[in-house]
Amino acid sequence: MHGKRVGTWPNGRKHTGRREYLTRMAAEDRRYEADLDKGFVPTTLRHILVSKTWRQGDFEVFDFEVEGLHNFYVRGGGSDTAGVLVHNSPPSAHSLPNFDDFAPGQGFSGAFEPSTGRVSMRPSSADPNVTPPGFASRNGGHLDAGADLVPGGRAGASAAGERGQLQGFTGFLEEGGGLRLEYSSGGLNGRNPAYPGRTLPDDLQGPLREGVEAATGRSTR
Repeated sequence: MHGKRVGTWPNGRKHTGRREYLTRMAAEDRRYEADLDKGFVPTTLRHILVSKTWRQGDFEVFDFEVEGLHNFYVRGGGSDTAGVLVHNSPPSAHSLPNFDDFAPGQGFSGAFEPSTGRVSMRPSSADPNVTPPGFASRNGGHLDAGADLVPGGRAGASAAGERGQLQGFTGFLEEGGGLRLEYSSGGLNGRNPAYPGRTLPDDLQGPLREGVEAATGRSTR
């Protein structure tokens, strides 16, 4: 859903009203009915565009968030329509520390979201019993980093790891400013049933490494 915007209609007249576009989709897979008064059930579906309608004027719109989904369908209870495709707010930017504040050898717990390329890295706490603000705990630090990318805190990050939406890694700051990466994470990778163990498969390490380089501007190995 879109909030209030200022723009120009094709006839040149200025407007400050809300613009809403509704996209009806024909789903190839199952759909779920939803009652907006009691909540809704989201799902991700393969779909094709069947129609698009533009409406001009002021409309009541709602801002809500669905954990783990960017696009989902909503339809009223008892409705036999295909539903309306809506979306969460655009993903936020990376969550990164100032690497210049740390000495070579410092470790960072990291999380990577393949669908958006977003990266979160938190410095690892030196004390296993104390985790300063902005740091990652010594136990389950990848969940701390993942919580910066998805809603729901550490539990939300854990669920995202199980769905394969987040991948965990560790970075070590090297002399010269580069990062040495390792790809083992019990909190994220170890929960993904698509592959065994806690180490990210070789074919997934390359995209993660490229994502870290793009986000940090630092070389990796």
